[in-house]
Parts: sequence; structure tokens; C-alpha cells
Amino acid sequence: MMTDKKLNTLLAMGASRWTKYGRDRLYLRNCYKDLLKMKISYYNSGNVSSASIDGEGISNSEAYRIKDMAYGCYIDLLKDEIVVDGKENSKVENFKALISEAIEGL
Repeated sequence: MMTDKKLNTLLAMGASRWTKYGRDRLYLRNCYKDLLKMKISYYNSGNVSSASIDGEGISNSEAYRIKDMAYGCYIDLLKDEIVVDGKENSKVENFKALISEAIEGL
């Protein structure tokens, strides 16, 4: 459940709030790394050289997937649910669970 404290914490981390046309959304694309305690290192070519979440290593392809999903991720504040635009697969459900767990820990 989104509380005012969690909302303000996410906004301070870089989340952006959009309220229009009867919708109220909190976009996470600018704060997902801080929220997940995610670290990504890159080669000079721009490719991922290593990545971790909360100190636990993840594959480079998983880091790319998380970045991709985070770009279209927002919290529908009226329905209190996490939405990932344009993505429908089992990886999305894992990502939503990861985000949800991180928010609960705020």
C-alpha cells in the first residue's frame, strides 16, 4: 500500500508524478536503480560489463531486461498497482514483485 511517506521517498529518489485526465501515476524510470539498490557497470562500448541488485550479481541480459521494463513502469496510485506498459510475460511478474518488495521496504 502506498503511503504518503513512501510516495515522498520515491519522489525524493527521482520518481515523477503525473496527474491528468482522472489518472494519477508515479513513474519509476528515474529512480528504479536507487529503489532496487541496483549497480550497473559498462564497458566503453556502452555494453553492460556487470550488474547487481542489493549486492547480488545478476546477468547482463537481466540488467538489460530490468532497464527496459523500468522505462515503462509506473504505479497507478488510484488502483495502487504496479503497471509495466507494453510488456506481458513471466519476467514482468518477477519485475513487479521485485519493485513491490523494494517499495514495501521503504
